[in-house]
Amino acid sequence: MLARLTFFVLLMLNAWTALSVIRIERLNAEAGLYLPRHIHDGKWRISPDNTPCDRLRELVNGIGLFQYLLAPLVIGLSAFVFVRKGPHTHHIVAIFTMAIGLAALGLAFYRDYLSSLV
Repeated sequence: MLARLTFFVLLMLNAWTALSVIRIERLNAEAGLYLPRHIHDGKWRISPDNTPCDRLRELVNGIGLFQYLLAPLVIGLSAFVFVRKGPHTHHIVAIFTMAIGLAALGLAFYRDYLSSLV
């Protein structure tokens, strides 16, 4: 029972993480690859026009910062599912979800979500 619940939680967290990364990267591309901010010219200014850069800031401020907590959780749960005895498909899914978690955490640090808001 615990193994099924853990696997289900892993799938849900992984889906949330993957969709969040995709949304942030898509908006970052629309905003002209604004992240990582190489020049910190003060606060991230918000225009009244609701530009892709504004929407990117909203995502990074909420979901992006949550990636710093969620991605390690996905990586840890993936490792837990991988080392447990279970169906072979669970091991394959665990490897896949771990890769997504590592990519999400890597992008959070590479795109520098936290300091880009300062």
